[in-house]
Amino acid sequence: MRTKIFAVLFLAGCFSPFSSVPAQAAPDSLSFNFVAINADSGYIARTRPLAGTEYGKEKVLGQFWNNLEGNDHSASSVINNQGKTYNLDVLWSCPWFYNNGSTAPTGDAVLFHAYMDDQNTGAKQVPKFFADVPYFSYDVYHYASTDGGQPGGSGKWRPVAMNGTMYTGLGGVTRVTTEITEHWGTASTARGNDITLKEGDNYIHVRDLTAPQLAIGRDDIQETNGVRCSFGAVQIVNTADSFATWLTGNTSLQNASWQNDLTGETGMAWGGYARVRLISDGGNHNLTAGGEKLADLMVIGGRTVSLTGGTLETGILVGDGTFRLAGGTLAANEIGFSLTQTAGIFAPGGVGVVGLSSFAGDYTLTGGTIRLDVLDTDHYDAIDVAGKLSLSNDIWLDVNYLGTAFDVGDVLDILNFGSAEGEANLKLTALAASFWALDSSANGYTLTLMNSLSPSGGGDGVPEPATWVLLLTGLAGVMCLRRQRSILK
Repeated sequence: MRTKIFAVLFLAGCFSPFSSVPAQAAPDSLSFNFVAINADSGYIARTRPLAGTEYGKEKVLGQFWNNLEGNDHSASSVINNQGKTYNLDVLWSCPWFYNNGSTAPTGDAVLFHAYMDDQNTGAKQVPKFFADVPYFSYDVYHYASTDGGQPGGSGKWRPVAMNGTMYTGLGGVTRVTTEITEHWGTASTARGNDITLKEGDNYIHVRDLTAPQLAIGRDDIQETNGVRCSFGAVQIVNTADSFATWLTGNTSLQNASWQNDLTGETGMAWGGYARVRLISDGGNHNLTAGGEKLADLMVIGGRTVSLTGGTLETGILVGDGTFRLAGGTLAANEIGFSLTQTAGIFAPGGVGVVGLSSFAGDYTLTGGTIRLDVLDTDHYDAIDVAGKLSLSNDIWLDVNYLGTAFDVGDVLDILNFGSAEGEANLKLTALAASFWALDSSANGYTLTLMNSLSPSGGGDGVPEPATWVLLLTGLAGVMCLRRQRSILK
């Protein structure tokens, strides 16, 4: 669908992003370690982990762990396993922190010298953790922790609640449970000596979560009779087979870490391009695409996101936010919500590409242009709006002919909608109106060809072979005449 329809079509295979995909790096991950400060004694239970030493089941250098301090705090900036900064919200709370001395452990398996404590009293405020997640799917490692060789009196932990689902572990298997009183685990992970990290003993591994936020802990899971709820660390590991980036504020996509063909996923609408999550940091966002930005999937979260410049083309555009076209050019095959266009160009298949754009919601136009590329009666741009089409101002409709012959009287079904409102209408540009007639009905618009199309008629098409011959013959004649004049001089 992304293949450009030009005279140089045979070159597409040479320059296609499908021909070369960069090698995959280590999975992107976020690692959080909880530390305690003892102001009276003048030490911190865990300084930044030792640089050059790897920690966790998902091995991450100590310098790339995020150390979270204090009983009830938040962070808005964290680092991943490569040292890249993400602007996302992280919150944690607990009755108190336990610290286990001032000397950092040195073994690869020893992660924690402190942990979020449930105070071993059955207190109502159990340890809780919340984080925005910049991945489309991810695994979580949740490390239980206590200061003894065995956790509590019975050597067990309560179930771990993640996004409302409870998990437990025994015998090396993480599984879902509905029993709040069920317990698991046999070994501690807080001691200052080397230990073995084993699933079901001292950590739970939850796989393939997809929610854009991770919430751990709930009030009805509490410590009782020595069965603990404390934990010392969390790792969140990207498992999506494609790229995801986290953008906030007013962002130039040219400067963001977005490569069109970084990975991609062949099962998406196009395949081979980036998957991008745009998330709100509390305000509205203006995006300017640097050049042409391509994505298989874009997820809009939070507030209003506006495209104000550049070209943005995506197979699927979904989310719980609002997207506005306020400038530049937007192309999308599937739009999972309502779209408002105040300026700019909406091109269903992209510039020079034919395609169908399907809206799950409404399409509101107060300004801008709709560009339609037409190839033949079976291949042309079209728009299908499941909801309401709203026109508050006359909107220009630009029809671009890509070079295949039509017959006078051919009809193209270009726009369908569930309902419509507004006194304004679509209007053909002057060039398009010299070839096409635009007709409207209660639920759509159609184009009818009124005059024969020449290769340049109605758009930026490619000349027919006969036309190329005439052009080249004329050019040869001009060059010959120039040469003769030069000789005469």
